[in-house]
Amino acid sequence: MAASGTVNDKLNVLVYFEAIILNSNVANRLINSAFMNLLTKLLKNVKSPHLKLRLCSILGQLVRHSTVIGNEVAESGLAQLLSEVVSDKNEKVRRKAVASLGEFMFYAATQLDDEQADPVWNLAPVAIKSLVKCLNQGEDEVVRFYACKTIENITAQSISAGCNFATLEVATLLLNIYHTVTMDSFRTSAAVSVSHICKLNTTLFPTIFESITCKQFSQALLDGSQRIQQAFLTMINIALTQPYPKLNDTLQEDDTFQSAISQLLENQSIVLRGKAILTFLLLFKMNPQWMIIAVEQDFYKNIDKLLRDNYKYVQCCLLCLIETVSTTQIPNALASTKESFGKFM
Repeated sequence: MAASGTVNDKLNVLVYFEAIILNSNVANRLINSAFMNLLTKLLKNVKSPHLKLRLCSILGQLVRHSTVIGNEVAESGLAQLLSEVVSDKNEKVRRKAVASLGEFMFYAATQLDDEQADPVWNLAPVAIKSLVKCLNQGEDEVVRFYACKTIENITAQSISAGCNFATLEVATLLLNIYHTVTMDSFRTSAAVSVSHICKLNTTLFPTIFESITCKQFSQALLDGSQRIQQAFLTMINIALTQPYPKLNDTLQEDDTFQSAISQLLENQSIVLRGKAILTFLLLFKMNPQWMIIAVEQDFYKNIDKLLRDNYKYVQCCLLCLIETVSTTQIPNALASTKESFGKFM
């Protein structure tokens, strides 16, 4: 009972601290003080799952609400400690640990792309390994979701930190999540994460395109949520800039793809309208035959409407398309036609 009372007393104190650290000024003071050493020491030594859970929660909240974190925190071994707790037997503890680890890794990622970035914030290999391991199918779904969301955020925030996750292993795990989970927010996070790592490592696209068939890509573009549509359109546009010989024939044979891209030109989302314009631009550059296919999809009627679009991003994309077609694609097509006629004269 005495031991139980001690645990309860500690829990009460921790609950109090968890309430006050929601204030950024308080969080800044505490995270850069000896209080952090006390918290990490407690987390290393406690056995109670309730205390572990509360300590992980406080550490995560401290990182989230702090605006300035000193290098001493990065050097304290916090990432390594949380990585160890992520393997705890208790499911609820693992959830809090991976959430806290994600907060710390994301903050570290925000420190890395500056010209004067301190290498002390480089993501710890053990933390990267631990986070990737959390994506495995046998893990608790909430733990997997938190890990996936962390990778989504890091790969969106930082090139140098994000490259740690731009690997075939991570892409395969994320694709497995996209194919198997039923929670919409989880599937969306996986799709967005894949598009982010595809930007960081363009050589991954053939693997992605083998896992997600052209039909599945097209269907996602046609009736997926806006975030999934944007993720898949981004991946297609990246692929169109790469030497991927099968892509032209595969896309030309898929009527759903052609219809989906055309419909996106009229989407409510400014970003999707702009990206769809760029998709047509890249298709025209890949093979001028797409300029003929576009006629069948009422592309040029849609372009006429888009000329009256008030949004700057859409107008910039449209300008790129018009300049490329008028200065490169049409002259090339005319030269090719002239050459073909010359063979018969």
